[in-house]
Amino acid sequence: VHQGGEIVYGGFWKRFAAVMIDSFIVGIAGYAIQLPIFFSLGMFSGGFENETPTGGMVLALIVAYVGPILLQMFYFAWFHSSGKQATPGKMAVGLKVVTETGGRISFARGVGRFFATWISSLILLIGYIMAAFTDRKRALHDMIAGPLVVDQWAYTERPDLQRKELGVVTIVILVLCALFFLAVIGVVVVMIGAIASSVGKF
Repeated sequence: VHQGGEIVYGGFWKRFAAVMIDSFIVGIAGYAIQLPIFFSLGMFSGGFENETPTGGMVLALIVAYVGPILLQMFYFAWFHSSGKQATPGKMAVGLKVVTETGGRISFARGVGRFFATWISSLILLIGYIMAAFTDRKRALHDMIAGPLVVDQWAYTERPDLQRKELGVVTIVILVLCALFFLAVIGVVVVMIGAIASSVGKF
């Protein structure tokens, strides 16, 4: 591990873009687990409500709800402790996860970091937002689990290749998220308008 040069830490917006990419990937994988089970149980057709739950049905539901969590845990822990030290989302925006000295974290530390993100989420995402204000861009789950999020070239023989700017991938993801947010607001406004109109006619 090369120790020389300035360390560029992963800023809030780069980390946000990485989370969006990873959330999309694990979300699709999670649905791939859940949907076949839900369809087989007839949960979308109403058939499930008319049946007495059996041991097999209960087990299937446990797999449907616990499976995606275990998949996410393995995804983040394995990628963060791998040679790349980054999930596909972090690779795309040029970040990686390291120990305090720049080395690879262990799989166990990766598991701990994954569950620590739940704490960051439960407190109204304040744990994530902290990355925008702390000195080393650390979110609450980083502080709990120990790792740092840095530029992909940090702690290498070419620290001069580190970049503080957002980069194309981050900008594209941020724009897409903004457009999606505006679209959701538009749909909500239209729905409220339709409901208000219906109430007025009534």
